[in-house]
Amino acid sequence: MRAKEIKAISKALVGRSKKEDQVHIFQGDMNIESKDGIIMKALKDSGLTVPEFGPTNMKGDMWFDQIAFTVKGKATRKTRLLRHNKFDWRYSVFGPHPIDEAVPFTDSEKKLGMTRLDLQAQLDHYEDIVTEVRAKYDKDPYKNFSKSYRGWTTHEMSDHLPIWVELETDYSDDYLRKYLKDD
Repeated sequence: MRAKEIKAISKALVGRSKKEDQVHIFQGDMNIESKDGIIMKALKDSGLTVPEFGPTNMKGDMWFDQIAFTVKGKATRKTRLLRHNKFDWRYSVFGPHPIDEAVPFTDSEKKLGMTRLDLQAQLDHYEDIVTEVRAKYDKDPYKNFSKSYRGWTTHEMSDHLPIWVELETDYSDDYLRKYLKDD
């Protein structure tokens, strides 16, 4: 059913792009469980451009979130994908995530001289905070915070990794060239 839904929405967007001078973007949590499954195939066969983001869930095995877009509309103007990626917020918000403490620093982090707390330091820091907040809302403290930490960080932020695209859509130079004289 989800593959049919994706086909119908994609067909409508591609059809609109043939009539209008607009970029149409189709994005969201599409619950795509396999990069080779029928749901992903429906999206990739849609006529939309589909950048490769890789898995977007916390375990790194599902392609839930997607962004797809039209690249050419009614006019001769085209849309160009400049960059795209996913953002693993876990390392920025909470430091190294318990599932992978050996994640290397990015070039930006190195330039800034950033450091990260190790997992035990994070647990020591957040356990008292979480215990206090849970008490405020009449909830028992976690029985084993170190085992609950991974789930807690997910519930504090998201169970998905955000994805983004940067599209070039300003083709005003090409448009203006049509009106310049050769002299």
